[in-house]
Amino acid sequence: MAGPFGKHPTLNEYLRWAEQQGCIPQSGFVQGQGGKPCSVIKMVAPSGQHLLIVGVPESERLTPSMVHHYDRRLGLQSDFPSIDPGYGHDDGVTT
Repeated sequence: MAGPFGKHPTLNEYLRWAEQQGCIPQSGFVQGQGGKPCSVIKMVAPSGQHLLIVGVPESERLTPSMVHHYDRRLGLQSDFPSIDPGYGHDDGVTT
């Protein structure tokens, strides 16, 4: 079932899209709490900007705010549902 913003991508779908944009994925494991292995994915954009994703299953659906965060960290603009989490935020600035 689609959410109110349409189909939210899985992490895997986002990563495949980022690769098509020229990003290079690197993956591995680190020791997490209690000594359990924890997955780590590093995506490096052609610009050199990068994104670290720790412990998120590739089947996990990304919320629009996460898509915005990933796009911003990589310096890319995907077509996936995305919102700026600061949109409408009252920052105390008056005009």
